Amino acid sequence: MSAVEVTLGSLVDRTLYEVQGAPEIGKAVALYAAMTASDTTLKLVDGASAHVSDLIEFGSELMLVTAKTADAIPEFTVARAYYGSTASAHLIAATGIVNPQWPRRRIGEAIRRSFPRLEALGVPLIQSKFVNPEPGEAWASLPAETREVLAVRLRSLAPLANVNGAMALNLMDLGRWHFIQDLPLSDYPYGNALLLRSTVTDDTELFVTYRVPYRWSSHPAAPSETSTIDIPEGAEDLPCAYAAAWLLAAREVSRSDLDRAEEWAASEPVRGGASGSMVRAKWQEFYRALDEARRLNPTLPTRPYVRRVN
Repeated sequence: MSAVEVTLGSLVDRTLYEVQGAPEIGKAVALYAAMTASDTTLKLVDGASAHVSDLIEFGSELMLVTAKTADAIPEFTVARAYYGSTASAHLIAATGIVNPQWPRRRIGEAIRRSFPRLEALGVPLIQSKFVNPEPGEAWASLPAETREVLAVRLRSLAPLANVNGAMALNLMDLGRWHFIQDLPLSDYPYGNALLLRSTVTDDTELFVTYRVPYRWSSHPAAPSETSTIDIPEGAEDLPCAYAAAWLLAAREVSRSDLDRAEEWAASEPVRGGASGSMVRAKWQEFYRALDEARRLNPTLPTRPYVRRVN
């Protein structure tokens, strides 16, 4: 199953496009001088653009203005890393937004929330790799993040030739295997192992297809906007669709809730400029995209070891 790699920053940009119209973008400002990650004062090219208690967003960092001088070019005192964002250095003339309606930090959290939900809603991340069983043993070690094994194939020692004369990969389904988790690390390097029906030879090679969780490249640390994550091909828009709908509704809305149209209209008032009909449309858009991604990426049936009784 093919996957594409995307950055958190690109997903935030796409989600902003979904939830924010051009007239809703806050006033743009520019730094008069560069800032380090520890500076608590700044100057803006247009000092009249911001005031005490305003929020200014540079990159993904939010700053709260706590004081402003009366100079010709005012100096602003700011509280750095506001709203759980991370303080970072900013270059001279860096562009910021005053009082953004949708801070990038908040959008990033909504996107991160979407990935466990995608897995639970039937869009898993599937990977495949070749593994070698332990020499003289009837088991092979699997990655620690393996959630489920879907298929195991044995690579034949005699490759087949295709019509062009090149050598094709000869894989045969292997039966009677069993996936075991939470094994002692003292005996199994990653705690996960594929148990086989018999001891295999040292030159045996297995092609294993397995399910893994969505994980950012920064795992276990929280991702920054440069962190990457793999998404099944055809499902690239799902995290943004989920995040946009979740931000507008301030909660997840199930399909059954959407089907109750009259109750929805009565119970969903306007939220921060987003009407109930807009919120409903965004959730409908997400579920349509979810169905399309499921059709493009059908989950392989699990084929575990089955003991047959004669």
